[in-house]
Amino acid sequence: VSEHSRQALAAHGIGTLDKIHVVYNGTDHLLRQVPDTAILDRLGLAGRPFALALGSVSGYKNMRRLFAAFHDPALAGLPLVLTGAADRRAYEDRGWAVPPNVIFAGRVSDGALRALYGASRMFLFPSETEGFGLPPVEAMHCGTAVVAARGGAIPEVCGEGAVLVE
Repeated sequence: VSEHSRQALAAHGIGTLDKIHVVYNGTDHLLRQVPDTAILDRLGLAGRPFALALGSVSGYKNMRRLFAAFHDPALAGLPLVLTGAADRRAYEDRGWAVPPNVIFAGRVSDGALRALYGASRMFLFPSETEGFGLPPVEAMHCGTAVVAARGGAIPEVCGEGAVLVE
């Protein structure tokens, strides 16, 4: 799904570069979804600026870095909406301090995700590594600004369409 993944497969002896070809993922499926804007009302976000991220307790997803950033008083007024199965307790059980301005949306439908992408000020993707990184591409496809870490295939996949940070 990326040159990064192709090189990793070859490095691990799974195949040779002449036999591995890159075929990038697409995101047009998301645009076929009708945005389910009820999610914005349910979370109290209608008409409010917010940042969006896909939450995960996997260490390489780097949520602890995102939490550290949102503990900054300069971001106290900006809600950080996290989708995904993990709730506040799941993060706290790992010893991570969850900022008070985090809103847990839980698992959401594709229609709700499309509405969240479209209404958010930015999509944040702090992952340390990815073989492809579909969420930032989906966000860009929905017209949402993306700030992503320079991990794995993210620079290759996002190109100049995202702000890349260390």
